[in-house]
Amino acid sequence: RVKARTQLADEWTKVRADIRVELNNVSRAIEFEEDNLKKLKAKLDDVGPRRQELSGLVEQLEASLDKDTRERLERRRQLDEKITRQDENRKTKMASIEQIGDVRTEIIQLEEDTRFCQQLNQLVLEKAEEVKRALRDMFNERIGEVYHLLDFDEDFERIYLDDGFQLKIIRRFRGQRKPDSINTLSRGEKETVALVLMLAGREAYLPDFPLFIADETTFYDSTRFRRIVEYISKRAPYTIITNLVPKEKQDTLSVEYKLAQL
Repeated sequence: RVKARTQLADEWTKVRADIRVELNNVSRAIEFEEDNLKKLKAKLDDVGPRRQELSGLVEQLEASLDKDTRERLERRRQLDEKITRQDENRKTKMASIEQIGDVRTEIIQLEEDTRFCQQLNQLVLEKAEEVKRALRDMFNERIGEVYHLLDFDEDFERIYLDDGFQLKIIRRFRGQRKPDSINTLSRGEKETVALVLMLAGREAYLPDFPLFIADETTFYDSTRFRRIVEYISKRAPYTIITNLVPKEKQDTLSVEYKLAQL
C-alpha cells in the first residue's frame, strides 16, 4: 500500500514538472514577442518618413503576434486542463489505494477469525472425543458390577463398548468364550445395558446434574428393582422412575411420589 502511494506520488510530480516546463516556455515566448513589438514601435517613432510603411508592418506583426499569442494561450488553457485531469486521476488512484488497504485489513481479520474458528473446532472435537472415551470407560467399568448385582452374570464373560463404541458381548459356553449378539439378551438385560449407559453418560457429560430418570423398569422383579434403585441413588441425589399403567387406566393422569430411605 505504501509502495503504491509512493509510486503514484512520483509519477504525479514528474507530470507536473513537465507541464510547468512547457508553461514556462510558452510564457518566455510571449515575453519575447512582446519585447520585439516594443522595439519595433520604438523604431517606428524614430523613423518618421517611413512611418506609414512601418506602421503597416507593425500591424501585420501585431496580427501575427495576436495569432501566436492566442495559440499559446489556448495551449496554456489545455495544459491547465491537463493538470486538472491529472490531479483528479491522482485523487482517484489514491482513493483506490485506500480502499485496497481497507479490504486487505478485512482479509487479515477474516484470516485471523478463520484460524480462531479452526482452533476452536479442533478443541471441541478433542473435548468431545475425551468425553466419549470417559463415557465408554465408565460404562465398561460399571456394566460388569451391575450385571453381577442383578445376577445377570452367570454365563457372561464380558460386556463392553469397543473403540468404535460398538457393544460387544462375550459369553461362556461349555468352557469356551464366544461372541454373542445383543439380540440374544433378555429384555431385563437390555434395559440394564441402557440404564448403565445413561448413568455413564450423566457422569461424563453432566456430573453435577441432580436428577436421574429411569424409564420403565417393569422388567425387573422386586429384588432386582430394589437393587437397581439403590445402585442409582448412590450416584444421583434424586431419582425419577417412570412406570406405564395398564391401557384401561390411561384415561386419567395421576402422579404418585414418595421419599424412601433405601
